[in-house]
Amino acid sequence: MKHHINDMKRRALHNADAAYYVLDYLAHSFPVQLYEPFTDSEGKLSSRPVMRDGQPVECREAARRRDALIEKLAGLPCPGIEVLGEVPAARFFDLMLATDIVTMPSYDEPFGLIAQEAMLLRKLLVLSGTGGLVEFTGPDCALVIEPKNIDSLLQGLAEALELLKAPDLLQQKLKRADERVAAFFPPLVTGQLESVYDLARGLEQVLDA
Repeated sequence: MKHHINDMKRRALHNADAAYYVLDYLAHSFPVQLYEPFTDSEGKLSSRPVMRDGQPVECREAARRRDALIEKLAGLPCPGIEVLGEVPAARFFDLMLATDIVTMPSYDEPFGLIAQEAMLLRKLLVLSGTGGLVEFTGPDCALVIEPKNIDSLLQGLAEALELLKAPDLLQQKLKRADERVAAFFPPLVTGQLESVYDLARGLEQVLDA
């Protein structure tokens, strides 16, 4: 049974790796540039990219086929992986409560509200060390990975799976996450905002005097 579970984990990570690379290629590198025929100075027929105001023009048919291929591939069954797309808020929290690991391999994350919600629910985090996430997380309370690095993501997920099998170490990390996120509890934030408001009113009264 243990061997079977490990094999499922290996195949899930392998499938995630392959899916990431293929879909990333289609989304960012698939050729959709529009070309036009032209004859050079020697009379040879060739082609060149079409430009408009200094910007490349996209071929609508190529873009349509690319988008259809992305949609088709994303909808294919993948053992160990389910592509959900956008989900309603009610189901999102059901998923959050049911999971053991929350992964945020973000290229950039301005604030990281999802990460804070996961920390409040005592969920193990695997996230990118980028943007607003680094303001309230770190290696002491989460598994931090390099953004845009699939190898780092796979390593972080593998470490998270191992950590689930070490309850004492897991609880230590979750406890530190509790301490980190406590600074963002609504009552505390509200009190800080009220203090700023009172200070602003005091300054206004002094200036008006």
